[in-house]
Amino acid sequence: MQRKPDLASVEWALWAACVAILPLPIWIVQFPPLQDFPLHMARTAIQAGYGRPGSAYAEHFQLASVPVPYSLADWVWRALGVFFPLPTAGKILVSLTLVGLAISLAYLRRSSMARSPAPLLLLLPLFFNSSLHMGYVPFLVALPLLYVTLGYWWAHHSPMRLGQMAALGALALLVYLAHLYGFLVLSVSLATLALLSPRRAHALLSAALAPAPALALAAWAHLRTGGPHCEAWLSWLGASHRLLRWDQWLLDSNQPTLALLFRRAVTLLESFLSFSPRWDLFVLICVLLLGLPLLWLGWKQRQGYPHWWVLLAVWALLFLISPDYVEGFFLAERLPVVTAFLLVPLLGWPESSRARQVWLIAAVTLYLAQLSTLSQRYREIDRKLQDCYALLSQPSPASRMAFLRDRRSQFEGWVVPVAFLDYYRYVAVADALLPAKDPVVGAFRPVRHRSEPASHSYCLCDNEEQLRHYLCGRWWLGTGGYLLVVGQLTKSLEQVTRQCGLALRVRVGPFSVLRKTQASYHSAPPPLYESVRFEGDEEYVVVYQSPALGTPQLEGYNLVSHRGWAWLFRKELPL
Repeated sequence: MQRKPDLASVEWALWAACVAILPLPIWIVQFPPLQDFPLHMARTAIQAGYGRPGSAYAEHFQLASVPVPYSLADWVWRALGVFFPLPTAGKILVSLTLVGLAISLAYLRRSSMARSPAPLLLLLPLFFNSSLHMGYVPFLVALPLLYVTLGYWWAHHSPMRLGQMAALGALALLVYLAHLYGFLVLSVSLATLALLSPRRAHALLSAALAPAPALALAAWAHLRTGGPHCEAWLSWLGASHRLLRWDQWLLDSNQPTLALLFRRAVTLLESFLSFSPRWDLFVLICVLLLGLPLLWLGWKQRQGYPHWWVLLAVWALLFLISPDYVEGFFLAERLPVVTAFLLVPLLGWPESSRARQVWLIAAVTLYLAQLSTLSQRYREIDRKLQDCYALLSQPSPASRMAFLRDRRSQFEGWVVPVAFLDYYRYVAVADALLPAKDPVVGAFRPVRHRSEPASHSYCLCDNEEQLRHYLCGRWWLGTGGYLLVVGQLTKSLEQVTRQCGLALRVRVGPFSVLRKTQASYHSAPPPLYESVRFEGDEEYVVVYQSPALGTPQLEGYNLVSHRGWAWLFRKELPL
């Protein structure tokens, strides 16, 4: 007599099958629409080609002499690049992070004595969040390591033997080498859980010793290099100080508290919305509706694991009071992603076979529908990115380019418009040459500039035309957060500054200081107004706009070619 398969075995098999097809959208396109993906690939290309005969990388860049955060992703990418082209190696790396994240959450769940992996199906749609689509590859690599380390500590912390302590320290060191933010999340999470542990002495000892190897490495790196690493840590300490001074955050803002809370709610939603906000919002609501009963069951079945509930409350509070984009680390935008996956130990599972089957059908249907919709959007965007690649392949990668876009012709979603601005990196990698200034190259990264570009915290504009030219041509190209203007702002120019995401901070006599607002970070580049002429020094200008708006007015540039929505202009040669 044939035995019917156990429902738990079916649940494991179903979970494994869903995880196996998780990276599918990455592989059905030539160019995954992940904004910073080409930038990180460019940095890997610098390291892979550094010192080779005929390479100009050594003239402009230097490699870090010690391991630093962000190094781990580069190491893995370079290792995969030995066997595959760099774009393919990058796809493999992103796929490994997605699958690794699913496996790490399953391990975290098993370490909390929860047997069935079926509730983890509910979290799979959340993997394709804004952090993935912004292309934060080192942050993505850190996530699986973060949850494996938390699960390992939870399973062995009371008490922890010497060998287990060494393994925990090694895991925490990997998290540090993957991403500094992930390391700080891990440290705070371990400290919170240890304080609530019944065996507090053992738990606090293991939680305190776990970050020790990483901190020792950071101290050694600072002593050896003397400077850049300390500056980055001080920047983080400054961010932490601002985070703790929540009263200053509330009082320093020009908006009422209710408006700030509403903005934080929008930030929470945007953390999980990507290319199809309406559809993604529907998926998010379905995840909540399916997840709330599981949280209620988890509370009943295991008395709620009070440690994890308090940890979630801590991160929710930090998300609520954290200043937006603290020191450029996108703290408020990453916290919801990290916190959502910490729900894993809290999810219960119904004992009734019928209830489990109904829930499984609903969760798998939702996941497959989301994967299908996302794959369709990827293909649509990929067709335009291939046109973008062909357009940007015409000039030399060493040519200076300005990227302009008309705000009125944007795609649906928050991430897609800005993704196009970085895809010339594919061209640069193909020709083994990069511009001298790169936003993913810096003091606290594995690759640095030999001559660091000067800081542009303030830009002096002494007349209206200079300011208008600056706002419409260069504002989003990596400048600082403040703009110093000499002279009174006219009413029309104030309107332009508001549209570009600037707000008046202080006015003293003839001087006005404008500050970047949160909207300026969320928005795409400022619009190219048809009534404003762009007069730049770049050799080429790429404009993304709707053909119905007509050819933009570019002073001193001639149209080279266009592909319907993208236009390439070249600067006229002097007579």
